[in-house]
Amino acid sequence: MLPEQKKEAVAIFAKHKKEWTVDCVTELSETVKVQMKDMQHLRVCLDAAEADPSHLDMVAAAPAAATVLTAEGAEAAAAMEDANHGLVNFQLVPKDPEGNLLFCDDKAGSE
Repeated sequence: MLPEQKKEAVAIFAKHKKEWTVDCVTELSETVKVQMKDMQHLRVCLDAAEADPSHLDMVAAAPAAATVLTAEGAEAAAAMEDANHGLVNFQLVPKDPEGNLLFCDDKAGSE
């Protein structure tokens, strides 16, 4: 949200005596364009704004700045193992010690 939208949300919430009534939620939804699924996040933000109003002037960092991967990071990412590596108990069709698929008929096990 832009700082102006944050301040407008705080003003709307204060206008409704800081109570989450149907009218308050409806006005926030229509005026600041906050979806119903995000109202809980807005509630937390309004509580934080009450404790420290300076964060109303902050804006989110550009997402492109956080996506730059260094050479060291790329090397580490390439060296990572699969998250499921070694989890034999959670395989859909596990293999026996010889590498044959278990719980399959002979035709499927030979693939």
